[in-house]
Amino acid sequence: VFPTDGQIVWQALLAKKMNCNTVRMHQLGYGTNDVRFARIFDRIGLICIWTTRLIDSLSTVLWKKVWKQSEFYREQMSEVINHPSICIWEGINEISMTLKDIDCAYKEFVTTVKKTDKTRLICPVSNLYYEEWYTDNGERNKEGKAVSATKEWNDPLVIRSAHPYVDYLGYGFSWSRLRNQEFTEQKHLLESKEHSYIMSEYAIIGRQDPTRPEALKYFNADSYEVANEYNLGYKFDKRWKLSQAYQALAAEITTKKALSLGADGVLWCSLNGGANDASYMKPPIDFYGYPKLAFFALKNYFNDIIFFSDDIETVWGNNYNMCPVIVRDGDKKIVNASIFIKDIEGNKIFEKKYEYVLLSERKTLLDPFMPCLKNGYYIVEYVVSEV
Repeated sequence: VFPTDGQIVWQALLAKKMNCNTVRMHQLGYGTNDVRFARIFDRIGLICIWTTRLIDSLSTVLWKKVWKQSEFYREQMSEVINHPSICIWEGINEISMTLKDIDCAYKEFVTTVKKTDKTRLICPVSNLYYEEWYTDNGERNKEGKAVSATKEWNDPLVIRSAHPYVDYLGYGFSWSRLRNQEFTEQKHLLESKEHSYIMSEYAIIGRQDPTRPEALKYFNADSYEVANEYNLGYKFDKRWKLSQAYQALAAEITTKKALSLGADGVLWCSLNGGANDASYMKPPIDFYGYPKLAFFALKNYFNDIIFFSDDIETVWGNNYNMCPVIVRDGDKKIVNASIFIKDIEGNKIFEKKYEYVLLSERKTLLDPFMPCLKNGYYIVEYVVSEV
């Protein structure tokens, strides 16, 4: 089934409405080389990571040690190469490899792509971090033993990629692992001064609203992803509102933690749909096109200017110290910022203002403060505006 032009535009506009500026083309098992996506993204102003119809064909190097579909990939590149919305060429999605396999895949993909395009960025494999990997410079393996990666590992056009489900998001693990953000084995994703990395997927599931008209007509709540909820020690069966609230909270905490650590951006998996159709629970827009709560959480943290407290606390103790931070994209800016704390009825009980703040760096720390509050539930609002 091919999407209409209107359906492509609809999804592109929803991405823009969520403050996204980049999408990753990801039709599992089939890929796409439909030029309409690139043409529409050009006009709407979305950047895209392109896979072609030969997505995952590079994985054949695991057995053949050569990518026999490489020339077909180049042909499909040539069909869309003149569209400026395409910023990265991608090869394999989600695969575990030995170091020899990594060398083979990087050599085959980088060499092939650069025969046709020597300007765009290249992401040979979307994930290398389940079993084995090189250190950032390719001189050691994960155990610290001396090795030597193929020269394509350090090619200046290469973008390394990982799905940081376990060490970063805690996907399918406990809430404590999610909020503590251990981030051990993949630290070089953010600490590298030599190479660029992209966190190409992070997500947590959120059940869709079963009372929507379309869902009342047809709704199947079964999903292989439901098992991931059990690790929290709580099942969200028949509690779709609570499930969406948890997804939104996880999206907020994880995104602001990434920004706080220094990430330039993050990609949620996925916007809408998915290979499992209606049973795919990670998208912030459900199968019938209705936004979940995570849509609005992500929209807030995909803004050009983001204002939040530089921690991942959800419960404050008596000596809680709020550490406000502003993260901005683009040029230097001067802003006014305010923090409002309201009670559960919405009455303002505390206000902190920061006036004429110069945002000269990507991350600007503001003076911390300690709000004195009684036990209870509170609403915290962060407001920032350019001067």
